[in-house]
Amino acid sequence: MKILVDGLPDEVGGVGTLIMDLILSIEKRYNVMFFFLIHEKSIYVEKLKLGNKRYFFIPKLNYVKSYISCIKRIMAENDFDYIWINNTSKVNILLLECANKNNISIIMHSHGTNNEEKGIKKFIFLIIENINSKRFYSLIDIPFSCSKDSANYFYGKCQELHDKVVIINNGIKISEYKFEETVRQKVRYEVGLKEEDIALTMIGRLTAVKNQIFSLKLLKKLDDKFKLVLFGDGEDLEILEKFVMNNQLSSRVFFMGMRKNISAYLNGMDVFLLPSFHEGIPFSIIEAQANGISCIVSDRLSKELAVSDLVSFCDIENYEYWLEKICSLNLNYKREQYYKIVKANGFSIEQSADKFMKEVERFRRKSK
Repeated sequence: MKILVDGLPDEVGGVGTLIMDLILSIEKRYNVMFFFLIHEKSIYVEKLKLGNKRYFFIPKLNYVKSYISCIKRIMAENDFDYIWINNTSKVNILLLECANKNNISIIMHSHGTNNEEKGIKKFIFLIIENINSKRFYSLIDIPFSCSKDSANYFYGKCQELHDKVVIINNGIKISEYKFEETVRQKVRYEVGLKEEDIALTMIGRLTAVKNQIFSLKLLKKLDDKFKLVLFGDGEDLEILEKFVMNNQLSSRVFFMGMRKNISAYLNGMDVFLLPSFHEGIPFSIIEAQANGISCIVSDRLSKELAVSDLVSFCDIENYEYWLEKICSLNLNYKREQYYKIVKANGFSIEQSADKFMKEVERFRRKSK
């Protein structure tokens, strides 16, 4: 079986991590060959090279003629069985049309709960989606989604697809996230945390939708024993650094940047914050629960995020409620067993890979 993959982002993120982890897990146990459509400047190019993966460079979609010409050539010259499109919008109908003309079955995988564009671009995307939606939906063979909320957002205007959408959990390598006390001590020493400090943390791109500024404003009102450890990089870095400096928080905020071994750092954290305006099912919240970290989450996000009893949902319009919740948390509990709870709820990468392939194989049998 040959599957062409579209949707690897230019920068490292949750969707890219899921795609690569799913593929690695599938390749270990199934006879599947994956090929990739990717932009030349994507950070995943190096990862594909290191893994000896097969890939094709494609232009950005806004170069429409070049894009169409490139896609047509790639599909005509290769005998793909499926194209697996990872998306948060319904704008690029060109890719689906090309696949349809080349008799390539279309797997659509929704990863969000909102159009993530901004300003006029967001408005234009919504117009295009409304114009194309009926034809767009008609071309999809296998509808996947990361959550029920994401399925409602992406397939909600097509009852037929919505009724048969399959939820593929954002699975993780669960055993890596088991809490380790010895690792906790090393991590806290490295970060610069004292024994009495309570480490709040956020993991993800430093961008407006993630709402890191909310956590900084919370920190300003909390006792000095509370620290904030931010993992990630992004366009809001300077804004956040300026806020920290202007509010005399430099000794209490740690900008960690991009880190490969997040699973180790989680051991040193105490409370995970997720005050995002909208999300699908971010890896970070699943990883935090597997490590046994108490999580406080925006009430605008899906209740599906709670795969354990560690998650509390709070109104992001109410700072006082968040402050009260943070200060009232009981952090004296055993964290070692939570990775088993997360696995029992179907969030291992192996479980996600098996579910993915089960649906692909079922469609293949039906279509013969």
